[in-house]
Amino acid sequence: MSAGRLALRTAVTALVGLAIGAVAVAADEVAVDEAVVANSAPQREFAAPSADSGPSGIVVGADGALWFTQPGTSRIGRITAAGAITEFPLPNPDSIPADIAAGPDGALWFTDPGAGAIGRITPAGAVSAFPLPSPATVPDRIAAGPDGALWFTQANAPRLGRITPSGEIGEVALPPGVAHAKGIAAGPDGAVWFTEPEVDRIGRIAPGTGASATEIPGLGAGGSPQEIAAGTDGALWFTDPVAGAIGRVTTAGAVTGFALSHLDSAPGALAAGTDGAMWFADPGADRIGRITRTGGVTVYPVRVRVGEPAGIAPGPQGTIWFTRPSRNAVAALTPAAAPKPAPQRSGSGGGDTTGGGPGGKPAGRSVGGLEPLRPGAPRAAWLDCTARQRAGGRRAVVCRIALPGARSVRLRLTRGRVVYGATVRMLPGAGTGATVTLRPRRQLVRGRYRLVVRVRTGAPGVRVADVALRVRR
Repeated sequence: MSAGRLALRTAVTALVGLAIGAVAVAADEVAVDEAVVANSAPQREFAAPSADSGPSGIVVGADGALWFTQPGTSRIGRITAAGAITEFPLPNPDSIPADIAAGPDGALWFTDPGAGAIGRITPAGAVSAFPLPSPATVPDRIAAGPDGALWFTQANAPRLGRITPSGEIGEVALPPGVAHAKGIAAGPDGAVWFTEPEVDRIGRIAPGTGASATEIPGLGAGGSPQEIAAGTDGALWFTDPVAGAIGRVTTAGAVTGFALSHLDSAPGALAAGTDGAMWFADPGADRIGRITRTGGVTVYPVRVRVGEPAGIAPGPQGTIWFTRPSRNAVAALTPAAAPKPAPQRSGSGGGDTTGGGPGGKPAGRSVGGLEPLRPGAPRAAWLDCTARQRAGGRRAVVCRIALPGARSVRLRLTRGRVVYGATVRMLPGAGTGATVTLRPRRQLVRGRYRLVVRVRTGAPGVRVADVALRVRR
């Protein structure tokens, strides 16, 4: 296997696709209280027969079983409600199945970025492949459309794809300035809805009308909408892992954001449950979440915290099924009733609101400063952060917030998929700003880190900076 194809397989297996947002000002979000059902919801986990298969996308098929992709081993899996797994090897050894959807023809359809194709598998296991017009195309998410065809996004092109059950492929251009779309779903209005993570917008296109796509602003604050799914309430729901929020958009274009309270929340895949609520995977916090149409959230921590949830789908008898790529497993959760109130969380990672030196200036030498993640993006004029060497050799991240009326500050420091620290602090009064220090959970080594700073003010609401912090020595 070539190095490029190995990298692609690794990326698909990880099921990570966060786009980078620039500094922006957000509208007000709805803060939600979360009820936690800790270890009271029965969970079952079933290991995939083939090692390192990395179960990823998952959907319920017309046969009542759950079907899932296995990008690590070029296979499609099927699991019954009882946990019996059957694996179907794909004929092309270069195949890297990613997302999967139930088609109108009773078959399962999946994207295959490894082969540059859209795949189809019948409940009996017969596989067909439909190469895309350009061999370099990287198909990403797929969903059944309102017009009897399957629609899919392309990770490396400003186009949507469309394929009929007979295999006829067409493409639709995205609005100007949009590099690619991510999630995709059929809406209750007969349109196809999709996310545009790099520009923080939700797109809509009506098949068969010849009309161009229209766009709706997302949650703002440097957000990055990713997955999207139709709810049972006549609206579309989407996840925004950068904002740590779930969004809801009506077919008329009204957007509401529900900010999750867990510091590490990074919601990903979501699906409508048979109970009328939306269910989502939250790999950042190792949990499964449920949100009602009014924003009531219940969360279920996954058993064995190593191995975050990825894909999610409703199963028979009210169960919720999800994949766990790093555990090479598929799991099922039976929701429990009577959730307990969530404890108030003041933060983690050892944050405080003072610097280490006189006048709020931390002692020690600077080892890194801010830089925009997106080339050409402005720095936040209200923010100044550095990584500093502290006594004893430990490094801390110190941020000076210069915003009148700042009420709270949230910092989250990551490198790749590793969370190095997070803290949230309420600020007394309504002064001109504050200095906030985050002491990482582990030693910072040389390299580039991602720092997301969220400051809540009285008006205009929330400001977010999504920037890089470089530790040079």
